[in-house]
Amino acid sequence: MASASPVSKRLFTDINSFELYLASTSHPSIIQSKVFTLQIYHFVIGSKVHSIDCMSPETDIYPRNHEFPKIVENFLTNPETQFSNILMDNIGTVLDSKHSIKTYRIIQYLILIDSSYAPRDGVSLPFPEMLGLSKLDSIMDTIKDNSTLEICVLPFSVEQDTIESLLGHINSKKDMHNVKKLVNIMDCTSRVMSDMYGTNTSAHIYLSPPDCLASDDAVLYKPFITSEVEMSRDVNKFFKSIRWINAEIDDSYWENYTGDCMKFYCVLRSRTLMEKYLYPLSRLWSMTSYSRDYPISSGIINFASIDLNDFVRILKYPDCLKQITGIIIGFVGIHYSGIIKNYLARGIDIDRMMENYASSNGNIPLTEFITREIYTIIIELKYLTNDETLIIPDSHIQLERRHLYDYLNKHQIN
Repeated sequence: MASASPVSKRLFTDINSFELYLASTSHPSIIQSKVFTLQIYHFVIGSKVHSIDCMSPETDIYPRNHEFPKIVENFLTNPETQFSNILMDNIGTVLDSKHSIKTYRIIQYLILIDSSYAPRDGVSLPFPEMLGLSKLDSIMDTIKDNSTLEICVLPFSVEQDTIESLLGHINSKKDMHNVKKLVNIMDCTSRVMSDMYGTNTSAHIYLSPPDCLASDDAVLYKPFITSEVEMSRDVNKFFKSIRWINAEIDDSYWENYTGDCMKFYCVLRSRTLMEKYLYPLSRLWSMTSYSRDYPISSGIINFASIDLNDFVRILKYPDCLKQITGIIIGFVGIHYSGIIKNYLARGIDIDRMMENYASSNGNIPLTEFITREIYTIIIELKYLTNDETLIIPDSHIQLERRHLYDYLNKHQIN
């Protein structure tokens, strides 16, 4: 009797039927007491591959296959390439111990979302033509016995609130002790998830940089799964600790990583520092370059003359925070609106600022705070990247705005 195919396909014509399906996957249909199950939900928004050329290194300097991303292939054929060395060690400890878990399996859900999949002229198709999935034929014989893939096609457009609602259905039930759910989101529209990209702090949800031209084989589009550094004696706590590598959480022990996992962390941390810290600081620095009064609920704000203490105090008022965010966002593209908003809401932490600048009791010019923060960040960036083009002056006083802008532009953050 032929074994069931490890890959299946489903077409959903409306969001309601897909929501019901997602809720049904919140627990696998077959729970095996001696098997640890890892469920990975890949959302690819704007996934349609319109030309085979998009997938060919010979014809495209940015080879990409958004319908069958490299990370999905890796989890099918060699899942351990996406596990951190720490997770691998801990899994080995669990499987070699007296715990009841004897093996693990991976269930992937590849959720392809694009209105281009919708039939034209009212003609109903059993399943849309998908050039990107043609690669499946060449790897079927190499798919691991413990790995399966369900491809879900949504032939319509979505916005961020829809994705957030779908995430709620995934998490509608708590993980069982031997089941772990993780989410990976690729926004190939460059706009739908821009706000969540700037505000997401969950280590169980990974958002790669929104980019319609993203190469699915690039480092930041192949996140690693990890766990706590030291194996817990409680195997259930260990399973709960499994998550994506995170630029913030792993800051304290990233040097425990090795190989490609270490490379991923360094690239992720560098991108996070540049995009979610340096970029907002550069926009704030720009606002201080000329004196202008902006009306806000508490009166007026002049970025060129305000001190740090007053600035942080004003940000504590929700209306003022919203207004100041709006002022700064008015000078940047929508892609960075969530990043600016999140930085102002949490990045300028008054307790941290008061601790760092206790000698001045926080009463230093906003401009000085900005240059001090930038100086601290570029020192870490230099350590992470060893980038010779990153010039570090002797002190924050010698920083030049144009050097910062040139560096961000080099990395296409502008």
